Amino acid sequence: SLGFDDVCVSYKDRQYVAQRPHPHIRFYTMHHGSAMGGAFGMGVGAKIANPSLHTFVFSGDGCWRLFGGALADAANLDLRLFIINNGTYAIVDKGLEIVIPDYDKRLYHSKLPAIDFVAAAKAHGWDGFVLKPDLSNLKEIMDACYTRMGQSILVDIPVDTEQIVGLNPRL
Repeated sequence: SLGFDDVCVSYKDRQYVAQRPHPHIRFYTMHHGSAMGGAFGMGVGAKIANPSLHTFVFSGDGCWRLFGGALADAANLDLRLFIINNGTYAIVDKGLEIVIPDYDKRLYHSKLPAIDFVAAAKAHGWDGFVLKPDLSNLKEIMDACYTRMGQSILVDIPVDTEQIVGLNPRL
């Protein structure tokens, strides 16, 4: 398996919580270039270079807005895209609280209109799932990620924007 994550809550929390590489999956993170949405392109490139890899991309709902129109082009790559969906440009929302704490939060422009990511994925030829809050369908989703061949899969992961999984050491 091979994984990529984006400049979003995904890169901040996965790295902070895990703080060590997984012995069975190589991970590459887009935050080094601060290229929001760039993990999708890296995942597509890796999958084309080696179609036998289980390729996972972790991106945010904000990052999705930068590559969502390209889903149809990757529908048959057997890619796995997990959208960390908190309805927010979280890095802006949480970062501005620290960078300019006296600024009125209403002016952050960090809240995002809701998108039905599964419907969008299916409209582009992908399969899709929404992870249930109690994780009761996690096994079904992971089984699909490792057994389906030929069709890309999007997984919408709803996240509470106010929940802090790990501190962001970059702030």
